[in-house]
Amino acid sequence: MAIELEGFHRKLYLTRYAKKSMDKSQFIVVGADVVTLVKDGKYPVREIATVKAVEGEKVIMTLQTADGFEYQVGDEFVQDINLVDALVETKFEQTADRVAGALASVEPSETKEAFYKKAKKAIENFHLVPSGRILTGAGDDSQVTLFNCYVIDVELAPYAKEKGRDSRQAIFHHMGRISEIMARGGGVGTNLSVFRPRYSGLSKTKGQSTGAIFIGNQFSGLTEFINQANRRGAQMLTLHDWHPDVFYTNDINSPDYNEDFIGAKRKQGFMEGNNSSILVSDAFMFAVEHDLDWNLVFPDTSHSSYDKDWDGDLDKWIKKHGKDSVKVHRTVKAKEMWNKIMVSNHTSAEPGIIYIDEVERNHNGHYLGVVKATNPCGEQPILGNSTCNLSAVNFGRMIKVSGTDELGNLYEIDWDLLKETIHTGVRFLDNAIDLTYYFDKDMKKWQQGERRVGLGGMGVADLAIALRVRYGSPEFNAMFDQLMAFLRDESYRASVELAKEKGSFPLFKKTKFMQSGFVKRLPKDIQNDIKKFGIRNLTLNTFAPTGTTGSMTPSLLDINGSVSTGIEPHFAMKYDRLSRIGKTVQYAGVAKAFMDSNPTVNELPSYFVGAMDLTPEEHVMVQAVAQKYIDSSISKTVNAPANYTVEQCEAVYMNLYKSGCKGGTIYRQDSRDEQILTLSTDTETTVEVEVKDETGTNTGTKVKGKYDDWTCGNCGSEEFHMVEGCPQCDNCGSQSCSI
Repeated sequence: MAIELEGFHRKLYLTRYAKKSMDKSQFIVVGADVVTLVKDGKYPVREIATVKAVEGEKVIMTLQTADGFEYQVGDEFVQDINLVDALVETKFEQTADRVAGALASVEPSETKEAFYKKAKKAIENFHLVPSGRILTGAGDDSQVTLFNCYVIDVELAPYAKEKGRDSRQAIFHHMGRISEIMARGGGVGTNLSVFRPRYSGLSKTKGQSTGAIFIGNQFSGLTEFINQANRRGAQMLTLHDWHPDVFYTNDINSPDYNEDFIGAKRKQGFMEGNNSSILVSDAFMFAVEHDLDWNLVFPDTSHSSYDKDWDGDLDKWIKKHGKDSVKVHRTVKAKEMWNKIMVSNHTSAEPGIIYIDEVERNHNGHYLGVVKATNPCGEQPILGNSTCNLSAVNFGRMIKVSGTDELGNLYEIDWDLLKETIHTGVRFLDNAIDLTYYFDKDMKKWQQGERRVGLGGMGVADLAIALRVRYGSPEFNAMFDQLMAFLRDESYRASVELAKEKGSFPLFKKTKFMQSGFVKRLPKDIQNDIKKFGIRNLTLNTFAPTGTTGSMTPSLLDINGSVSTGIEPHFAMKYDRLSRIGKTVQYAGVAKAFMDSNPTVNELPSYFVGAMDLTPEEHVMVQAVAQKYIDSSISKTVNAPANYTVEQCEAVYMNLYKSGCKGGTIYRQDSRDEQILTLSTDTETTVEVEVKDETGTNTGTKVKGKYDDWTCGNCGSEEFHMVEGCPQCDNCGSQSCSI
């Protein structure tokens, strides 16, 4: 029996994922449920309403939901019909039926009906939660992508074959591709290392290059320009640690301090439409640890083969043209550059770090090319023109009752249900590769060649609470190790079974595939089966943020609350709330449900922990446990207290590196409010705003940060925390960017 969504779960579903129609005359009629814009701006707010009357271009409605600030439930609201969405679906089981039917449509006739029933059951019971792209687009008649993740190389434009990948023609061609991806609902990653550094000569015009950072800012601006399905796009921009534009100076008083890649996002209004990460090599980390010099280099742009051969892969360039074809622009101390990265992370959580050699060692497609970028949230390090489609196993429902005690039900993992869900999920995502609309022939070629899928998870923290183990504890990590090994092994077994039935992915090369560091760690029986039968998919697993799909999914432990998102713990279990009547303690989500059902209990058990209850080291260990078994990567934020020092941040990044993680992001509590104030040296880039107390009295001024005026588009709350560079609402869990 399908789960009926209520409250903000229903609101998230209707505003984001329910099928909508352009035929407003048919669906916007008296008595119909609709989605209406109630507040426009940088962070628009939409609510659910019931139509009372339609008068020309005006729709008169009664609000079913309201943020509680400007409007109340039951208020009458009038809006232009062009700003009202017509709903074709109003129940989640309708969406589950549409999505399951669409994904089953590419099955052979003999398996179509059976798979449809399995997929529908898994989706409508929230055992398998498809990504937002799939929930929105599968079975719809719009030409949108079912894929969340894209990375594109800066390709040669058809009319610029001889002009080079960092020519104006190629740059504008690339901007067009970014726009097309975001317009169709995807997030995209770009590596900027192909672009010549600032002040490099331009032989044809005798001018100077603006550099990789300025070009990246032009790409970043497209995020605000493109809006699809009431959502902002998302981008990731990466740069290698050897590129001259990655680091200019560590002198905070220098005008160049905020001009390099490390410091660029501290400039007001600059590169606001992207996340950023540095591709850090083992060689650089060795130089940091041993206090060595570090050369910032770039190919000689006057080289006769530069326009034809340079594609951003430095090793390939040197192998073909020799070390003398590379120019050393500056030699710096590796520790100075590293220290600036640490200061930047301490103050603004960016740029993140991708340990690119660890990525390559464990990349199943190592023989197909070099990874230069990830998708916007970092969980998909993929080749240029590669894509990935995502869904999540809801671990919070992979449980069964094993008994009861004075606190309620006792649970254990339902391994049979988990195995069934994993196998359904792998087949589901493999089918999405054949179902999706391809708007780019190069990306179609690569995805149908790689058949890359990303089956991840949500509800990890709910599972921990159900099993009564503290997230991040040694006991949890032992359980999680077993769980992640099961996810990996059953995913790979499912893909081998698909290969027997439908064939291996076209780019499968057995000998080279088996040389992947990740494949070498698979159980021997799986390795032997791959050698014998092949495998259907290049990669199988990832951990995406699942910010909004997870927030839409009701928790089994709390019908009114949401499941924990991605691999993360719940943000908070209890918090102090200040109001005019004083300070009160309030409980969030599953914690409130527990206290309500156990009125004689005065304190939460120790296994109820939020993100800020964990040490950064505990966050890292959870990520490291999972990374052993995840062939792609993991979207994980290491939360740190506000008083965490730069040196402590550095220790975390060293811990991530030595623990085998492929990357990481630290978010220090409240650091977003200090970002411009602490490090900007340009007074013209700061904006001072009045600060008032609860009575409205002006108490002074402060420097306005990037998200100081953020408002949740779902519930209207102004309280949030950062997850992979995007604000996630503390109240309802929805996120601002398309992840």
